[in-house]
Amino acid sequence: MSVTVRDTTGAAPPLISVFSLSISASADLRNFPSTSYPAVISSPLLGGDFGPSPITIVSIVAADATDLNNVYSVDDVMTITFSQAHPTP
Repeated sequence: MSVTVRDTTGAAPPLISVFSLSISASADLRNFPSTSYPAVISSPLLGGDFGPSPITIVSIVAADATDLNNVYSVDDVMTITFSQAHPTP
C-alpha cells in the first residue's frame, strides 16, 4: 500500500471516534467513463478498535521526490510493507 500526502494541514495520527476521510470536488473523482459530477463525500468517523492481528508492519519507507526538507509534505510517498497479504475491501 502506498499513501501519497497531498495536504498536511492539521495532520495527526488517526484517532478512533475522531478520524474521517473526505473527498472534495477539486479531486475530480468520477466514474468511468466520466458521466457523473465529481464525488464530494465524507466518511463516518473511524470506529472499532485495532484488536489483535497476526499481521504486522515490517517496514515503512518514506520518499521525498524533491528531497527539499526533513518533514512529510505534499507529494511525499510512504510505502508500508506488511508481514503477510492482508484482505482488502
